[in-house]
Amino acid sequence: MVSFLFYVLLFLFLFPLHNLAQNNGRVATSTSLTATDETTPWFSPSGDFAFGFQKLQDKDQFLLCIWYANIRENTIVWHANISNPVPRGSRLQLDSQNGLILSDAQGNTIWRTDSLFGNIDHGFMNDTGNFVIMGNDSTDPLWESFRNPTDTLLPSQTLERGSFLVSQRSEANFSQGWLRLGTARKGEDVLLQFQYQINQILTSPNCDI
Repeated sequence: MVSFLFYVLLFLFLFPLHNLAQNNGRVATSTSLTATDETTPWFSPSGDFAFGFQKLQDKDQFLLCIWYANIRENTIVWHANISNPVPRGSRLQLDSQNGLILSDAQGNTIWRTDSLFGNIDHGFMNDTGNFVIMGNDSTDPLWESFRNPTDTLLPSQTLERGSFLVSQRSEANFSQGWLRLGTARKGEDVLLQFQYQINQILTSPNCDI
């Protein structure tokens, strides 16, 4: 009985330390993820959000994305804006000069973050669902997923002027769909703007957002 209690207490003591070491949200430069079934994503400190590869159903293809990690459906809230999913063996790396670089198994670049101004210190997966790239000499992110939205807005995330949410084709197809949602300025007002692929535009009636 004493031996059993000893192991229980040892487990309770070590388990939080292990989680803290693995899920502190910080991602060092040169760290990489590979698109496989076994790869562990980059978690936020609470474990609520994860950034990595999700395998698409019934396909040997993967999507680079951020998702809610503590619900069964693993709802995706952001994904790399690429036309097609990536094959098994593709690789994401946080490069010290160029930020996030997604390449296929042959090393061909598929997607990367926009040009970054400054040397990169680390990445961080926030509990807000925002992945940020931090520089050596700045407290402001050099790049963040919140400022590059895809089809979802999270609490505390704002849709900046000139940015759009773009629907996906279907639940399983992450190609860009027909509907865009953004903001537009009319005098002193900021309007909510819906735009279809056929360029039919609908705006909210004379109200601030």
